Amino acid sequence: LSGGITSALIAREKTGRGQHVATSLLQGALLYTTQIQQYIERADAVLLGLMAKTYPPGVHQGMIFECANREFIHVSIMSGLPPMKPLDEILGVIPPPANETEGLLPLEIQLLMTDRLRAACQNKERAALVDELRANNIAVEPVVSPAEQFAHPQLQANEMVATVEQPGVGTTTQIGVPIHLLGTPGSIKSGQPEIGEHNQNIWSGLGYSDSDLATISGAKASAPSLRPTTPVRSEPRTAPMTNNKTPEIHALEGLRLIDFGQYLAGPFGPMILSDFGMDVIKVEPVTGDGMRMAGTPFLGCQRGKRDLALNVKDPAGLEIAMRLVGTADVVHHNMTRGTASRLGIDYEACRQARADIIYCNTYAYGLADPLGHFGGLDPLYQASAGLEFEAGGVPHGHDPLYYRFGMCDAANAMLSVVGVLTALYHRARTGEGQELWTSLMDGGAVFASDVLIRPDGTPSERPVIDANGYGFGPGYRLYPTQEGWLQVCAVSEAEWTALGAAVGIENDAINTGKRENHTTTIEAAFLTRTALNWSRILDDAGVPNEIAVDTLGGQSLLFDSDNVALGLVADYEHSILGRIRQFGATVNFSDTPGRIFGPPPLVGEHSRQILEDLGYSGSDQEDLRKAGVVYWPDADYPWGW
Repeated sequence: LSGGITSALIAREKTGRGQHVATSLLQGALLYTTQIQQYIERADAVLLGLMAKTYPPGVHQGMIFECANREFIHVSIMSGLPPMKPLDEILGVIPPPANETEGLLPLEIQLLMTDRLRAACQNKERAALVDELRANNIAVEPVVSPAEQFAHPQLQANEMVATVEQPGVGTTTQIGVPIHLLGTPGSIKSGQPEIGEHNQNIWSGLGYSDSDLATISGAKASAPSLRPTTPVRSEPRTAPMTNNKTPEIHALEGLRLIDFGQYLAGPFGPMILSDFGMDVIKVEPVTGDGMRMAGTPFLGCQRGKRDLALNVKDPAGLEIAMRLVGTADVVHHNMTRGTASRLGIDYEACRQARADIIYCNTYAYGLADPLGHFGGLDPLYQASAGLEFEAGGVPHGHDPLYYRFGMCDAANAMLSVVGVLTALYHRARTGEGQELWTSLMDGGAVFASDVLIRPDGTPSERPVIDANGYGFGPGYRLYPTQEGWLQVCAVSEAEWTALGAAVGIENDAINTGKRENHTTTIEAAFLTRTALNWSRILDDAGVPNEIAVDTLGGQSLLFDSDNVALGLVADYEHSILGRIRQFGATVNFSDTPGRIFGPPPLVGEHSRQILEDLGYSGSDQEDLRKAGVVYWPDADYPWGW
């Protein structure tokens, strides 16, 4: 929603018109399905396989290791740095001899080796092992609770551990500002306000007198007829940067972003900005984005972009890149610290091409040390933020559980969307560009933003998932029924009372004692009918609920007629893969609607068009292709998409 609001503010700078911006919890949930819920007409098992539902879940679950004292770590298969020693050598594990592996399949040999690694890891003290792994350039994170994240030295270096004075509580520790605008940095203004703390200032600013305020706060019958004594501006806003009143087609119409990112946390944000109307040009190596091999994760963050395949390591390629940056408003990527400088496309270089450029880097850990030189993947920050700790129910004796939806990838990307839009809005009003960054680590921390440390050093109380993983208490959990599962969300007292009545518990009884005392009775009641029948009963009683369904990899969602009619499904043709469906609009604009520009591009699909726009003749383009500086598809296109 914040991205939608800021986009509308940017549009208002041009049009002078406000508009209605809306989104929903469903749209927010669909956004996180980008890697795993797609319909692809000509997909095979390989394309769909990497992020498919498995037990254990996802490609990354197997890299969670138990150390001594039931402490856990998550090891990343990538760190952006060359490992100095492999994991087996660090753990002192010797590969099984040939006589033990004779006749075994490669996967069976790998599983045998993994079992040996796990056994060795259980004898290691976690803190010492983490230090040793990092010293050998292996990215790793301890799996901790959400409250423990505040002790992480990188989160502290990112200024994401903040001290906030909370009225009625005292000095608390909370997360800081996760979007790092280097030109106009954000800050925490205050703690949670008291109810009505600013009534006087706000009402007087609107022209209401003290007597008016007394009448309003006293809920007098005359309150609705009150009018401010000082006129309030109601005329249309005059756009400060332009006199152009031509209606915009899309909120970010006329803005261009150059996407140098690869994998997911970099490219996903630009995809969302493309959906809002921005012209996004993906610049990928002539050998293709390293994520293309992954199938659905790649397709899930690339729609709506034009594509230039370019070797920026070649001087001629770098010149093209800088010409392109000179036509752009935003540069966006997720390279590890120092990489963009070595390539010659860092912020200072891009400022030479356009002085007011907005430049965004979505890091793994962040800009500063101690770990800013590391790259990393999403599961590391699910571990550091407490997501895996809570999802698995570690306090109940279970192992950590990885969310295969790539929560931190998406969170990092969406932080970058809001950051870029904020910087663009500032530029529209001041003419100033700037550099900004976000990170996977900070994105993970946002998921635990409801955690604070109280003055006595103890964490605030918050719901914890139960031992079965069903939910957070009898009124807010999944229930097995005679057929299927039902999610109940009886939050208010009225809804809880209605739930009790629906399952046969009298009002006085349901509101007596702890709610947990009624769990067994409610569970037994739900087993007497199907989920569908119970859903109808609870609908009639006014108890929020939903039937839990298997979406079959997203198929039931993507072909749901209501979702299609609401614009929640994107449907387009890919030149190789045929028809593709994935989640659609994340934000609805009343005046400058978004649009899905098209399918994920082929490698270099728009190279010739872009080069021509930059002033390169046909013969120039052919020479550049022969030299390996650029690429565009031909009859021998080697990629599957």
